[in-house]
Parts: sequence; structure tokens; C-alpha cells
Amino acid sequence: ASKRGKYFRENVFNIIIFFFLTILEGGNTDVQKKFIQLFKLLQNTDNFFRSINQTFDKDIFYQLNEDPFLEDISLDSQNLMVVSDKLRFLQLLTENHNLFLLNYLREQTNNRISYNFMNILIEYLSMLLEKLGNLNDKYKKLTRYYTELYYKRLLSLLDTICEFLQGPCKNNQEYLIETKIIELFNKIMEETCIVSNEENEDKENNELDDYLEHD
Repeated sequence: ASKRGKYFRENVFNIIIFFFLTILEGGNTDVQKKFIQLFKLLQNTDNFFRSINQTFDKDIFYQLNEDPFLEDISLDSQNLMVVSDKLRFLQLLTENHNLFLLNYLREQTNNRISYNFMNILIEYLSMLLEKLGNLNDKYKKLTRYYTELYYKRLLSLLDTICEFLQGPCKNNQEYLIETKIIELFNKIMEETCIVSNEENEDKENNELDDYLEHD
């Protein structure tokens, strides 16, 4: 019953996020103002932000404990969709350079528990790159589809981080530069080169096979 209850709560929350995505589409400033009023009024929005944070925690646990050649690809695609929706929600919430919301997502001073989404996203990025690096070392070659799932995560994540800096939001900029973001960007370039080289090798091998078959 407990498992079913947790599954039900997660699905209801995902539907709520989808609804928020719909009404925030285009960076609707009127809807953003309503969120600001709500966040200022309520003293327990930590429950809401905890649920968003749990999405990233759950995906981190899944990625670090699953073997890409044994796991269910359809399940990973589903995880990607859920993560992408949460990232898109954070983006739309802060669009139009809304400084209050940009700062609020870094620190909720009126909550019992504050969730620093700048830090949460950086840690999530770090995990993705660690997993991708380990897979490249262990398997040398990933399936194209599985690699795409990782890079879709990375792109959504980087888009959201960039949105957190717009305005400019100096507090978020200063916070970010004190993290390991530069090291992570360097890692992205390294892993991208590895995947790109593997794809070029595949293309060359396929061209050679075609040539030999028709020779």
C-alpha cells in the first residue's frame, strides 16, 4: 500500500507540474506574479520544492545504480521526460529575468527547509558527467540512443542553469562561479570529443564495410 501510495503521489505531482508548464508557457508574467504571492504567503513551500528535488535525487540514484546494457531503455526515457518537465518548470518560473524568483530558487528564507537549486543542478550535472565518463571508460562505446538520452539531460540542464543567471542575477552568478562549474564544462568538452570520435570511427568502419562489399 505504501509503494502504491508513493507511486500515486509522484504521478499526481507530475500532472501538477505539467499543468504549471501549460499556464507558464511563454514566461507568463501574470502567472509568475501569482507564484510570487503564493511563495510569500505560504510558510511550507518546502514540501513543494522537496518533491522537485526528489526527482533529481531519484534519477541520480537510478543512473548510478543501473547498467546501460541491462536496464530498461523505455524506463530511462520516462525518467528523462519527468526530469525534463521539472527543469522546464524551473526555467519558465524564472523567465523574463524575474529576480525575486531567481533568488528564491537559490534560497527560500521563509521556509523551514531551503532548497538551493543552483547547487542541486550543479550536483546533478556532476553526476551525469561522472556516469558518462565511467561508461566511456568501461564500455568504450555506448549505443547511440542511450548517448542521446544523456545529452538531452545535459542540454535541458544547461538551459536551466543559463536561465538562472539572466537578468543578470548577480547573486546566482557569484554563487555559480564559486562552484566547480568550470571543471564540469571542461569535462563536458572531453566527453563530447570521446563520443564524437567514436561516431566518426563508426562512420569510417561502415564506409569501409560498404566498400569491401561492393569491391
